[in-house]
Amino acid sequence: MGRAVVGGVGMAVRPARVRAGMVRVVVLVVVMAVVVAGAMVPDEAAVAIGMRALSARVSVLAPEEVKGLEFDDVVVVEPAAIIAGSSRGRSDLYVAMSRPTRRLVVVHHEALPDGMDGVDPW
Repeated sequence: MGRAVVGGVGMAVRPARVRAGMVRVVVLVVVMAVVVAGAMVPDEAAVAIGMRALSARVSVLAPEEVKGLEFDDVVVVEPAAIIAGSSRGRSDLYVAMSRPTRRLVVVHHEALPDGMDGVDPW
């Protein structure tokens, strides 16, 4: 995962970009640690991984962990990688992208999957 993507995640979760409340970052499990380490959130203690971390300001979760839940703000990282790296493919991407009630941010370096042509670049 490139610096630009990790930097984009960091920008998306900055307190100034999030009105109030918490942000959920949805990413493949294999790159969670990279996202957490590189997100450069001002208060690194506010970032946590997994479902037990839902009380943290920023939680990094896998698509299968967010199924059935809703969050104010969601950052989806590398949609093409979610499709390629998940056993449920597009279904997991749909789950990830349909969780926010207020704001969805898509951060990517890879080409977006078919059907996402209208997504504004971050």
